[in-house]
Amino acid sequence: HHSKIVVDILLSYFLSPKSNPHEKSTYEAVSEEIGLRQHFVVNHVTTDVMHLLSVLAKDLQQEVHPFVYTKIIPRIVTDFLNPPPPVDSAKQDVPIDVLVIETAFRSLSYIFQ
Repeated sequence: HHSKIVVDILLSYFLSPKSNPHEKSTYEAVSEEIGLRQHFVVNHVTTDVMHLLSVLAKDLQQEVHPFVYTKIIPRIVTDFLNPPPPVDSAKQDVPIDVLVIETAFRSLSYIFQ
């Protein structure tokens, strides 16, 4: 089965480079160094991707279960509940979009059901 590839593709659309908010990113690029996270923003399709990921996790429980605690939950918590700080430390933090937070918690609840 291709569950690992599907999960990786969906997770790659959580955050995007600031220079191109429609582009996908890799998990390694976002999580390798905390300093690199400053150059990423929430992707425009993030809420839809989170919903799709939670439905996938619920429908394909056995196939997706190995990735729930190693990839899916860490990405949701790290990327949305602890978003990347602004590049310039003198700037005010970018406010977290309430819709993204709501979708993150809804997705986590679907995954844990």
